[in-house]
Amino acid sequence: MNKKKLDFDYKYSIFIIIFLAIFTSLIPYACDDWAWGSSIGIERLERFFAGYNGRYLGNLIVIAITRSQILRVVLMTVVIYLIILLCYKIINKKNSILFLTSTIFILGMPRDMFVSSYVWSSGFSNYAMSVFFVLIYIFLIRKLLDGKEFKYSKLMIIPVFLLAYLGSLIMEHVTLYTICLGIFVIIYSYIKFRKVNYVNVAYLIGSILGATTMFMNSSYRNIAGNKDFYREIPKTDVGSLINNAIKSFLNEIYQGGALNNIIINFIIATCATVIIYKFIKSKRTYIGKMGLLLCNLINFVLISYPIYGLINIIVPNWNILLRYTKYFEALYSIIFYISILIFIIIFIDNKILKTKLLFYFGSILILIAPLFVVNPLNQRCFAAPYIFFVLISNELINYLFKDIKDNEFLSIIKKILITIIVCIFVFFLSIYSSLAHTNNIRIKHISSELSKGASIIEIPKYHYGKYLWSGTPGNNTMWEDRYKMFYEIPKEVDIVTLSPKKWHEKYEKNN
Repeated sequence: MNKKKLDFDYKYSIFIIIFLAIFTSLIPYACDDWAWGSSIGIERLERFFAGYNGRYLGNLIVIAITRSQILRVVLMTVVIYLIILLCYKIINKKNSILFLTSTIFILGMPRDMFVSSYVWSSGFSNYAMSVFFVLIYIFLIRKLLDGKEFKYSKLMIIPVFLLAYLGSLIMEHVTLYTICLGIFVIIYSYIKFRKVNYVNVAYLIGSILGATTMFMNSSYRNIAGNKDFYREIPKTDVGSLINNAIKSFLNEIYQGGALNNIIINFIIATCATVIIYKFIKSKRTYIGKMGLLLCNLINFVLISYPIYGLINIIVPNWNILLRYTKYFEALYSIIFYISILIFIIIFIDNKILKTKLLFYFGSILILIAPLFVVNPLNQRCFAAPYIFFVLISNELINYLFKDIKDNEFLSIIKKILITIIVCIFVFFLSIYSSLAHTNNIRIKHISSELSKGASIIEIPKYHYGKYLWSGTPGNNTMWEDRYKMFYEIPKEVDIVTLSPKKWHEKYEKNN
């Protein structure tokens, strides 16, 4: 790679890091952050989270970043940037277009997923951090996935062991995945090269010990016995497991695992269309009518699925089959997954690329599988599977662009991608500047009212409340109590929330 190319990547990085630093500095604390940043977080730490959960590293991180805004900004900026960078470097470090697409995919993920796993401090500490640890290891084994034998320094044994161990102390279904990842790498390495590297063994041992440490926490026994106040698993009889799996799939899994990933789905559909077209063009005389029908059917599913998802966002009240709509969507999502699998197996002729795509696709299935038996679920549970869809998309983009030598065309593509990123940045800065402004108004008003000895304090709701995870405490709720603890408001003071319009009319209109 020449110096000019390096300079371009450097400029992109600086631009994105500056944005992330500004963006993360604007995010108000919300929901569970109020508990972690108050005496509740210290109480949990004093008993080292016994009976709470085994996410020891994630818990320590959230306790730290809810007490230091500077630390939060630095950590969020660095980790989000490195997730973007790793999604690019794992595929092809010489194609800077992938750095731009990775940025779009991460910042353009479904809103609820992004808000609850990257914006919300409590979610970031678990969902973004866990996938970050996994991506580091996948980066380390990227040459193995490319079919090349790679010798690690023995000095890597301890760092990789710690990477696996610590990474297994953040999020349960990712913890289980790290064990599967460690097993896969060892088996694949042995089949491919008849060798097993000690560094990869260290990763497997670290992930197993990490999982053991996590699940020894008494909270999981409480969950298994349905004694937990929040989480539960179904009864172990076959009927209950099947019913719960079906219920989870219909209520959350197909949306979070597929339908809501609009941008990713469109990219996969676009790339697949080009690849299938090339396949048909090169092998039309061999595939026959049935083969051509299969090609068109797979292509139709891959294209129509994201279009349907987009229409659902534009017209959220549309129910294509009335009360049976969710069954239709769930079935269509299964067909979509099957179509992706068939597409990879049949239409990808590069064996190394096919292996990598199957690895990413299998990773998605493994990460989603535990979610069938756990309640409750929400969009942040699918943050890790989403990252593997990002890798699939980048692989397909890289596959299509690898033979393009027209620098003018590539320059146009880069300009388009940069324009999209700038638009995303402007949108986020507008949204979160408003949220930060309202949060500052809240804090100043609370301080002013407390100095007057007020027993009731009114605060405004956020204009863009959907871009925070439960950023406004409900009156007479647990969250109001935690909000008071975080902002050191006396217990006897009542917090009343007003709509932005009422707040403006009462406090700002005549000022």
